[in-house]
Amino acid sequence: MLIQIFDLPLAKRLEMGGRCQTSQDGKEGFAMLEEGVDLVLTDVDMPRLDGFGLIEWMRATPDYRFQL
Repeated sequence: MLIQIFDLPLAKRLEMGGRCQTSQDGKEGFAMLEEGVDLVLTDVDMPRLDGFGLIEWMRATPDYRFQL
């Protein structure tokens, strides 16, 4: 599954085959990781938790330490 984490509406429309979830900020996107994920696309400048903070959370969580 692909998770897109962007705060801009235009960026949320990546059409691909397979399952795709979208989130408007890093905190919401991080919660979506529990559903299983193959790829995360993230923006850097977002409300509540930016892309850099999201990556730090992912690195600090052993279950989500896939290739960054």
